Amino acid sequence: MKQLIIIILFIGISGKIYSQDKYLSYLQENDSSPIQYLENVFEKKDLVVLCERMHPEMTQYELIQEIISQEWFINRVGNLILEVSTRSIQSELDDLLMSENLDEEELQKRLIHICRNNSIHTLWSCTNFHTLVKYIYTLNQNLSSTKKVRLIGADIAFSWKNIKNRKDLRKFKKSKEFLDRDLYMGNFVIDWYKSNKNHKALIVMNTRHSYKIMHSTASVIMKVFPEQTTNVFLNETTVNRQLIHGGKWDKAFKANNNKSIAFAFKGSPFGQDVFDHYPWTNWKALNIHYSDIFDHMIFYNPLEKMYVSNGVDGLITPDFEKELARRHKYRWFRKPKTYFQRKLRKSKYQSIRVSYYKLR
Repeated sequence: MKQLIIIILFIGISGKIYSQDKYLSYLQENDSSPIQYLENVFEKKDLVVLCERMHPEMTQYELIQEIISQEWFINRVGNLILEVSTRSIQSELDDLLMSENLDEEELQKRLIHICRNNSIHTLWSCTNFHTLVKYIYTLNQNLSSTKKVRLIGADIAFSWKNIKNRKDLRKFKKSKEFLDRDLYMGNFVIDWYKSNKNHKALIVMNTRHSYKIMHSTASVIMKVFPEQTTNVFLNETTVNRQLIHGGKWDKAFKANNNKSIAFAFKGSPFGQDVFDHYPWTNWKALNIHYSDIFDHMIFYNPLEKMYVSNGVDGLITPDFEKELARRHKYRWFRKPKTYFQRKLRKSKYQSIRVSYYKLR
């Protein structure tokens, strides 16, 4: 009997080791860097949707900056479409990114204006948006007018200038555009692509907006342009900050020296795993796997290297405090919901950095 128990335990342990080994073996046999891999993806597809991590996570934008600075991106793609910027600020974005030789004071003035007015929220304080816009401006300084990278906001039109009281805000929140943002963001991309058939775009959409299902922005686009569109999962935690499959994936990436890598979900052990990124649905019962939700995956930085940053120096100044107070009067939430948001409020929106790992 004792021998039987030992044999059963050995089989169980061996099975776990084998199960883990198949992930590592796949990574070692499919060795493509994210940049090289995406270049090949854009050879076949025009619209590539990247699943953004938690909005303020910074290192994902280091990857985005690396992508858009590639010669192949500048020459053959040239467009970055973001969920986190509204169409109402587009003219200011275009003017800034097409400008040349602005002095530092004028550049910062324009950047701050855009950061104060790019969102349907009271204030979009994610540091990475400011960093990204400034990066594209700097990148464009060395490019001709026909080659400059364009940043396009896909979010629904909204301006705080049109909100005079709570009634105006309630009316906006009951509008078709607000209640079905994914449909309107998806249709915006569809219309843009129809009028720019020779163009391509990297589209950054947060979490569920990038899924192939759940009436997401990506799914809306894919229904109209199934052959021209694809989507990419970027490694992180689940939406409620749990490890993907209990940390099984992270262990495999760590065993592969946390090397940046990209691969297709279809035919991989990762793609065969039950989808658990959005944990409030019984995906196992629905028999839905990662390859059903995403076409590709990028691993870029382990969790312990990720961090979030909110705030920008100069975002809140004495002359803007009155306007911010007015917005808060009609704000979505009466009080900051989390410790992080409360800390940010007290800091006057100067930059605050927190480890992504500690947010779990």
